[in-house]
Amino acid sequence: MRRTFCMAIVSFVVLAAAGTRGAWMPSQESRGASSAKSARGASSLTGTWKLVSIEPAVGSSNAVGVMMLDPAGYMGLAVMQSGRQKYAGSEPTPAEAKSAYESFRAFFGTYVINQAAGSITVHLDGSIDPNLTGTDYQSAFALSGTRLTLKPRPTATGRQDTLVWERIPDLETLTSTHRRLIGFWKLVPNEGDKPQASSNQDQRRGFIIYTAAGQMAVHIMPGGRAKYAGAEPTPEEAKSALRSYTSYFGPYSVNEQDRYLVHQRIGHTIPASIGTNGQRFYEFSGRRLVLRVLSTTFTVPTTLQAAKTEGREPSMITWERISADVSSR
Repeated sequence: MRRTFCMAIVSFVVLAAAGTRGAWMPSQESRGASSAKSARGASSLTGTWKLVSIEPAVGSSNAVGVMMLDPAGYMGLAVMQSGRQKYAGSEPTPAEAKSAYESFRAFFGTYVINQAAGSITVHLDGSIDPNLTGTDYQSAFALSGTRLTLKPRPTATGRQDTLVWERIPDLETLTSTHRRLIGFWKLVPNEGDKPQASSNQDQRRGFIIYTAAGQMAVHIMPGGRAKYAGAEPTPEEAKSALRSYTSYFGPYSVNEQDRYLVHQRIGHTIPASIGTNGQRFYEFSGRRLVLRVLSTTFTVPTTLQAAKTEGREPSMITWERISADVSSR
């Protein structure tokens, strides 16, 4: 069942499209700037989408997922099979890691729309599958009301998969903080950090995404991730790929008085973290968003001052806005 799920999602991302496989930025068409027609095409897909179904069905367990597309041409996707098993210990065995790896698919990057052809082409800046990072894929799309259907080309074996998505409506009320958060942010070094050329940590890349629908997602990976040698990863290779990519998604809420966010993680690369919450203290500085993290999970939220009084110093992660700022709208 897990293998079938994995192949259903991989077929969505593995098909190479025409064009380069290197650095690839959104074209003018994806930004809705080349013509009124392309602008309408881009805006029709812009938004937050939840997974409804994968067809053919991938077993008895339902998949959950989110896809976010920005008017500027940035996107992120994460899909998880339900019923994933927690690890028996603090670290997964290779077999447990392979099972967890095969039941979670995620990537982030940029996209362009060919309205005339009814297709979307995505470049993967990063993927949980290290062999797919830097590649392109193309899928046909059809939009009907609030439903979006994506249908990649058939695989080499003739398998034809269809992914159906439902648009999540925007929140009725957006606070000023919501408006400052909404958009795509790329991972950048913290101010004052001293780079170490030999460290993969300094080559980290990723997105954090907040949408007007009250949903968020994270994608983070280091540089220098090893590709697996064969057509499929060994359990050890799957463990390495899983441990070197962090992704989660779900609703978020804002506490403006104490200036923190709560990330409700309905999906996570780590099975034990599914259904947990993450508290993040936020600070805006120009086009940058600084998030301070006390721990990966919490039961009762606290204040930053109380945490420091207790001797708990938060770690810091910095993001830089890459999509349009909607706070003034």
